[in-house]
This record gives sequence, C-alpha cells and structure tokens, in this order.
Amino acid sequence: MKRGGTLRIGRESPTDLLAASLIDPLAIPAVFLDFDGVIIHHNVAWVDWIGLDPKRTFEPDICELIDPKQRDAFRSRVGFKVLTQSDGCIFKTTHKGRSIWFTAVDGSEQWNSGILGLLVPDQSHDQHPNEYQPESGFWSEVIDNLPDGFWSYDRTVKQTFRSDAWFTLRGLDKSEIPRTLHDGELGNIHPEDLPLIMRATRTLLRDGSSDVQFREKHADGHWITIRSQGRVTERDPSGKPHRLIGTDSDVSHLQQTQDSLAKLNALEPRWQHAMDSDMHGLWDIDVTKGTRFYSSGWRGIRGLKDDDHGTQLVDELLDRAHPLDRAALLTRIDAVNTGQIDQFFDEFRERHANGHWIWILSRGEVIARDLNGRPERMIGTDTDISHLKQLGNQYEDISKRLELALTTSGIGVWEYNIDKKILFWDRQMYDIYGITDKIRQQPKTIWKDSIHPDDRDQILTESEMSVRERKNFDLSYRIIHKDGTLRHIRSTGRHYNDALGVAKLIGVNWDTTTEHEQATALKRANEKAIEQNAALEAARAEMEYQSNHDALTALPNRRLLESYRKASVPRRVKTKMRSAVLHIDLDRFKQINDTLGHAAGDAVLCHVADILRNAATPNSIIARVGGDEFVVFLDHAPHDALLGYWARGLIHEARRPFLFQGHECRFGLSIGIATDEGPTPDDSALFSNADLALYRAKEEGRGQFQFYSPDLKTAALARRQCADDILVALDQGQFQCVYQPQYDCQTLEIVGAEALVRWDHPTRGRLAPDAFLSIAEEIDMVAKIDQLVFERALEDSKIWRAAGKYVRQISVNVSAKRLLDPLLPMRIAHLADEEQNFAFELLESVFLDDTNEHLAKNLACMRELGIAIEIDDFGTGHASMVGLLNLRPDRLKIDRQLVMPLVQSQQQRRLVASIIEIGHVLGIAVVAEGVETREHVSALADLGCDYLQGYGLARPMDAADLQALLPDL
Repeated sequence: MKRGGTLRIGRESPTDLLAASLIDPLAIPAVFLDFDGVIIHHNVAWVDWIGLDPKRTFEPDICELIDPKQRDAFRSRVGFKVLTQSDGCIFKTTHKGRSIWFTAVDGSEQWNSGILGLLVPDQSHDQHPNEYQPESGFWSEVIDNLPDGFWSYDRTVKQTFRSDAWFTLRGLDKSEIPRTLHDGELGNIHPEDLPLIMRATRTLLRDGSSDVQFREKHADGHWITIRSQGRVTERDPSGKPHRLIGTDSDVSHLQQTQDSLAKLNALEPRWQHAMDSDMHGLWDIDVTKGTRFYSSGWRGIRGLKDDDHGTQLVDELLDRAHPLDRAALLTRIDAVNTGQIDQFFDEFRERHANGHWIWILSRGEVIARDLNGRPERMIGTDTDISHLKQLGNQYEDISKRLELALTTSGIGVWEYNIDKKILFWDRQMYDIYGITDKIRQQPKTIWKDSIHPDDRDQILTESEMSVRERKNFDLSYRIIHKDGTLRHIRSTGRHYNDALGVAKLIGVNWDTTTEHEQATALKRANEKAIEQNAALEAARAEMEYQSNHDALTALPNRRLLESYRKASVPRRVKTKMRSAVLHIDLDRFKQINDTLGHAAGDAVLCHVADILRNAATPNSIIARVGGDEFVVFLDHAPHDALLGYWARGLIHEARRPFLFQGHECRFGLSIGIATDEGPTPDDSALFSNADLALYRAKEEGRGQFQFYSPDLKTAALARRQCADDILVALDQGQFQCVYQPQYDCQTLEIVGAEALVRWDHPTRGRLAPDAFLSIAEEIDMVAKIDQLVFERALEDSKIWRAAGKYVRQISVNVSAKRLLDPLLPMRIAHLADEEQNFAFELLESVFLDDTNEHLAKNLACMRELGIAIEIDDFGTGHASMVGLLNLRPDRLKIDRQLVMPLVQSQQQRRLVASIIEIGHVLGIAVVAEGVETREHVSALADLGCDYLQGYGLARPMDAADLQALLPDL
C-alpha cells in the first residue's frame, strides 16, 4: 500500500465527485479511500470524531488508524480490489476504541470505484466487531443517515421501500403505516399539484429521471412543500423500467433555504479551481510572443463559437462590459499596466452572445514584466458566477430581512457556551434589561439579578435542568428593569453543536409587557371584529342579492335567470318535463316616458312586475331582462292552451288603466311564447324562439301573444338573408336611382322630380322600397341608402345640365336617423356651390311635432343652403296645426290614400280641398300624389292644387329616360 497519500484538492476526477456525493450528506463519520488505502475524502462528522486539525486528516492513509494487530488482514482484504460491493468487513481502530465498517463502491461509465468506510454506530460492536452485520449492507447505513427521505420501488414484485427520513418529514410513524401507501399518498397531495405528479411519473418512466416540486399535507394538518427527484436504475430486456429510486426533500422552510445557500457557498471554492468547464475558462496573454489563448470553456461561458478570436484589445473588453462596470475595469487595467498590482480579482458583467448579461469572475496574475515594468505575460481564469450572484443576492436579502426583523421586533439573541459557562448577549438583550454599561457588567450576573424575586428560584432551577439534561426550554417570567419598572419576558432556548462540536445553547428574549397590557384591549377588538364580520357578511349577502335582482322592480335579473336555468337542466332531464319561455314587451311605454317622465315609466314597470308576480306559478322564475322587457321561464310548463290562457290574462290585466299622480297610464303587453319538449333541453333555441314569437306579436298589431312556429324562424332567416344581401348590395352598387316627374297642375309642365331608390337584386329582380326598406331600417342602413340616392341625383343633374337640360327641383327622401344626425350640416355643406335645387321630404308622422334640438338645427341649416322642406304623406299622421306652423315647410304632399278616392267621393273631395286651402293660407305649395287618371287631374286643378305626381302622368324612370322629357336650359 502507498503511504502518506493526500487529498486531491479541487476534486476534478470522477472518484472525487463520487466520494463527495456519497458521504457529504451523511451524519455519521465517513471516509472514502482508493484501493491503495489513501484517504480521498471525508465528511465533517469524520473530523469531529478524529478530533484533530483537519489538515492532518489528509496526511496518513487509513492504515495508521487500524489496530496494529489487524493491519495485515486489512491490507489483504481491502487491497488489490478483493473487497466487493456485496460484502463488507469491520476493523478496529486505535482511536477511541471504535470500529470502522468497509465496503466497496462499484464504478460505472461516469464514476470510478473505491472503498467507503463508516464508523460502526453501535458501540456494543466495538468489542466484538465481527458480529456487526448491517441488515441491508452498506446502502442501509447510507440511506438511514441521509437528511432527505429515500424511496425505491420494484415494479416486478410491486415492493416499495421508504427510509425513516421519508416518514419523518411527513410527520408519520413508520410502525403504523401499511406497506402500500399509494392511494393514501395521492389523497394527501394538494389537488392543484396532482397533474404535476402525473406528468412527473410519466417523465420518470419514459426518460429515466424526474424532478418535481409539490405540496403535501403533513400529519399535523399543515401543507409542506416537497421536492421529489427520481431515477430509473434498472430496466428489463424490453426496456421497461424495473427498479426506481429517489429522494424527497422538505423545501418549505426558510432555514432549509439558508442551509442550501450556505452549502452552495461552501461548495463554490472547490469548483473555482476547475481548469476548464461549462462555467470556467482559461486565458493566457503573452505580449512578447503576441499570442492570446482562450480555452473552449472561456468561449463557452460567453456563448462564443470555437473559431472566435476572443478579446484582442482593451476597447473590445470595455465594449462588452456593462456600462456600470467599465470604470472599475479600466482602473484595474491601469493598475496592472503601471505595476501597482500583480494579482487581480474582478467581478463584472459582460454581454453574452445571446444578448443577456452574465456575471464574470476574472482572476489573474502578471507572471512576467519587462525592464520598464510593463506586463509581458498574464494568465488567469474566468468563471461564470451568474448563478452564484443570484444566490448571493437571495442570501443577502434573507440576511438583511432577518436582521431587520430582529431589530424592529425588539428581540434579543443570546448564546451560552455550556463547557466554558460563558453567556453572550447581543445589543438588543442589553436594551431589553435597560443596561447601558455593557463593559463592566457580565450578562449572566445581570440576568440573575434582574429576575423578579418571586420567579427567580423557579427560573434558575428550570434553566439549570435544561443545561444539565440538554433539553430545550420555553419560559415566561418577570424582571425588574434598570429603571425600576416591572417587565414581562419570554425566553426560549435550543441546544446545538457548532461546527467544532462545541455544545451550546442559543435562544432569544423579547419583552411581552405590552402584550399583557393589551390583553383586554385585544379581547374587545376581537369581539368588535366578530361584530364587523357579521356586518360584512350581511353586506355581502345584500350585495349578492343586489347583483342578482333588478334594483327597480326587485325581480330577478338576467344573471339570476341564467343561474336558475342552468340549475334546472338536470331536473328537467330527469323528469322529462317540457320548458317554456314567455318573452314580454311593454307597448306604448316610450310614450309614457316621453309625456309623463321617467318616474311614471318606473311606476309602470313596478306595476307590471306586480302583475307578473301575482300570476306566477311554481317551478318558474320571472326576470326583468331589459328596459321594458320581462321573461318568464317555466321548467315545468303546462300545455299550450293553459299557457295561452295565462298569457291572455296577463294582457287583459295590463290593459286596465294605471293611475300615476292623477294621470292615466295606458299600455299593453306583447308576448312571445316558445316551448321545448325535446329529450335534451336546448335553452339557447328556446329563448331565441320566444324572441321570434314576440317579434311576430308586435308585427301583428301588439297587445297580443303569439306561439313560436317553424315558419317564424323561416321568416326570420329570410329577413336575415335580406339584411345580408342589403350589405352586399351597398358594397356592389346594386341600388339604383329612378325618378318620377312632378307636373304643374295647370300647364302640366315638368317642374320637378322625386328621386326614388330601386334594388336590382341578382336573383329577385328589381325591388321597390317596400320589399327591403323596413329591414334596412333594422340594420341601420336607411341613412346610407338615402345618402346614396342623394349623391346619385346630384351626379345625374350634372349630366342633364351638360346635355342642355334641366329640372327645377329634385326631391329626395330623408330618413329619421339621417335628419337627426348632428353631422348632417357638414355632410351637405357642399350644396351651397351646386346649381341644382333640392328638396328634402320628411314624414309627417315622424317629424312634424318633433322638437328635437338636432332636428331644429339641421332644418335651419337646410334653409340656409337653399334646400326646400317638403312634408310627405301629409294627412296620414297625427301632427297638429301648431307643428305645421312651427315647421313652415315649402310643400305639402297629400298622401295617395286621400287623393285616389276623391273622384268618386264628395266627402274625400272636400277633405282634399281643405288640405289645399290650409296649405295656401299658410303659404305652402301643395303636391298631390297618386294621380292615376285624367279625372284626377281635372278635379285637382279645380281644387287649386299646385303640383301633380302619379302613375297616370308618368311612372318612375331611369335618368336617361327622364332626360328626354326635361325642358331645355
């Protein structure tokens, strides 16, 4: 065997890495040897057991510790690779009479093999070492001393093993747990983390390794966070996993985080000397030879390619360095160049090839200078310390927070050396006891003298027992403060051994006087909090109610209706009962709002809500879903006849006059009814069908109910198709403009023309406005069609003038929406520069009595631009004479329904004569529409009508046909 073997510093070899990974975590003394008996590595517990300077433990080989009587046997058994992993042997040592158990560790492609020695844990075996046979060999000793929980699973025999630490970190008693825990374990996993467990299991079986972090319920009920790492160690001939092993770690607490950071910091120096790896790189600059060497590791940590030349100039280094680090780098470079320093140690940020910043630790030394003191050759290493920086920042943040927490909380920290009987206090401890002279007074004396006489004997007895029996304590007692006041103190202490094995007791004190004084106040605050919680709960319940109910009528709103509908689905499916929806809309509600005000409208809505409540049936919900819209949803609906009877009763009840502040409010109800008798409820279609039935009820005259039928959907689809076609027609220019001439009643000369729209539909042919205008109004396209007709008429008038023809005035229809458009004056302002005269035709039923502000402004703008105002369909609306006087139009157009019968009816003739006379009295010209025969022409001339328009004179025609009839300029 070799003598005087030494530890290989840096542990670059696989053997060194294996040694560290095996024995560093063990709590029992452990050592790793090569097959020559040379000590390669040991753990901290080994140093504590040996009790020597750590440096000396590297000097001898293990033979120096073996009892001289057994050394020859030890060399023959351990040397020449005789010892195997399947067996072990025990040899007595000369140190403290203890024994060491040795076994071999087999190598693999990644690890070399070696010999591992463990101190026999049971001293009873020291006298008879050959009787010591670990139950599971070496691995049970390793596993039982691992700080993390170890587990393994043999899929062939369905057998699971878990170490004691696995049970401990979960708070479980191993003796009470059955062999198979799979179902119970999954039940303890946090529900949100179950998918992580499943994915990790699949990854482990597929890829051979896994690493997952999840939450699991501890035996005492709280959640802990566990990191589980697993590997497949054996597979069967087909490649299926055979044996799985892994470790579980509790990563819940801050202390474990600090320990992990400390371990990382402790491991860092071992890796700083690595010659070249993914985190380290070598560089060598020889100024004399003009060469610069950068290792592959140097390039790798920067993300550079192998053919990259590296840093050739100082400017290149500064360009890649972080702006905040350049000044310090430049200062250090100057110090090296001027001979102020030979060794340097720099930390700086440098931009990676991928664009992000990395931290570089650069250590170098000038190993040669010329006669002038300038560097000739420098060598060094660069290390990527980005991860260490991150960990360092985390550790620094934790330390600062801990220090700040102790300072701000007023907690004092003390430590007692049990062997030397020395007590140490921090600054906060002196402040708690009111001591200002910290040099002349000893903490132990201060503490004993300050304890209240009534508490002193008990506290001293309990503290002495804690030291003697090595038991932790938690005490509360009183002290006499330096200022003479009585203070309450809470003190806790915990035993531990420091890194050198010195037994110590560490603890904290904090002043709890304020807590005692505030106990009563806290009790009162707790009672008040209970009251406030009750009030908050009541407020929450009220908010929940308000969110589900209409504020005006207190009926359920759409949200509660939807919730009720969803909840009823299982019940309806189970009972196979049909559902029904009554969609209810108020008739003439807008008139009540406009004439009597919103207060009257609100009163009407509440009245309707009462009518619906009084008529409600079981298994139904009544909801207000819009301004004047209500819905009744029945999940146990009767037959149609009863539904119709019920709807008729609602309509009848709503027709009764309702008094509001002395005013009679008359309104009606329109109701659409839809039922669903299918095996699977289709509520979307049910509500949609009720809406279609309501539309039909309104279309048929309001104040009635309609049941849904398939033809309603067909009609709705036709209307929707027509709406889609209108949008396409507008884009493709399918709408055309035609003109119907207007004639002087006495001379029958053309004095004007009305521009009318026609739709050249690709499949339905040319359509008149009554085939599409109502649908265009529904989709808000009437104003756009009016604008199209107006622009086309303007262009045609220019063509006529260019041909030497003219028409005195062109009348165009203006929709309600367009006339109320506040931007209309801007849209028609260009007419001031046009030669053609225009007239805008307004519907009497809509505009004559309207006092809208935008309407008034727009009419005034039209007159300023010279646009004439005509009232269309006069005599069919409900306008008053006051409205006619206020508007003062240029023309009245008598509706064709009044004109056509006048040749047969004297009463109708007198009516038309009265309208003409009213117009002339007010200075308004009169146009008669619907002139179909010569008798109409003669009769209207006799009545003094000004202008005529109708099929008896001319049908609507294209612009080219009208041009042929127009007079010359």
